[in-house]
Amino acid sequence: MAFAQSLRYETFSAEECGCTLCAPDEYESSPGIHPGGLPVIGDYPSLLAPPHRAPPYVLLDTSVVQNLRWAREHAPHSGNRNAWRSVGRRFGADLGRELRAIAGLRVAVEEVETDESTPCPFVVTLASWQELLRAPGERGSALRAEWRHWRARTQAFGDVGECVPHPLFTRMPEEVGWPGLGQSSLPGLEGFGSMPAGPLGPFQDPGDRQLIREALHFDIPAILTTDLKTFWRHRGWLYERGVEVWRPTHLCWSLLSDCLLWRGDGIHPRWPGRQLIASVTERVKEAYATRKPERPSEVAAEVLSAIDV
Repeated sequence: MAFAQSLRYETFSAEECGCTLCAPDEYESSPGIHPGGLPVIGDYPSLLAPPHRAPPYVLLDTSVVQNLRWAREHAPHSGNRNAWRSVGRRFGADLGRELRAIAGLRVAVEEVETDESTPCPFVVTLASWQELLRAPGERGSALRAEWRHWRARTQAFGDVGECVPHPLFTRMPEEVGWPGLGQSSLPGLEGFGSMPAGPLGPFQDPGDRQLIREALHFDIPAILTTDLKTFWRHRGWLYERGVEVWRPTHLCWSLLSDCLLWRGDGIHPRWPGRQLIASVTERVKEAYATRKPERPSEVAAEVLSAIDV
């Protein structure tokens, strides 16, 4: 079956869109609040300009593969606030919040895979595989199993609209000549094996540079990360090159907004819940009314980052 979908949504002009973000003077509502959706969150180009949607595919940073394994083995029930507060105390409020989002996102993505209208959006590539090869013992085996789990499940739309295994991102390392434990890569089996080495803007870590080059090479629209010190800090450099850097909390929020706008189609994360959504939305509206922020889309991100885990 033929592969029929780009890794990006088709875009269109602001004039063709005419929403509250593209034409704020034509609406009475606050900019950044879509009628029927949630307040736009963060500084993501795909949200601030058409198509105003979370990316259909995200390339997983190694940190997220590790977080997904932690969520599978250790995450509390989504409604157990006391347990999640303990997670926040252990890992810090910022990472605790991202872990809660990861847990809700993992369940939602795995549930929706039986729905032929929505492909699995997680992409894992050589960069994270090489880093996970260095993880020792049982922990390393579990992390590599998690990587394989998502590698096998990455999907695309076939030529008749149903989900099919993705032609590039489902093949296992041994099928494409990538190294296993204690092995070297077999040359010539895969034309996109390793990206060229060398400097890459503010990114110094070789693993980070490899991941970025893979995103650029395959035209993957976004990287999902919980690395708030490097990837998140320098995201503006990547925005200018057509790659967005997303936090799990923001991806969950935007996917929920997409479900509201598109009448339930898509991935419906288990976090945040209705009470938190209502609280953040109300505080965003209050901020619009009292201080008229220059960047309205940043308000939701600020409010969400101040919420207790």
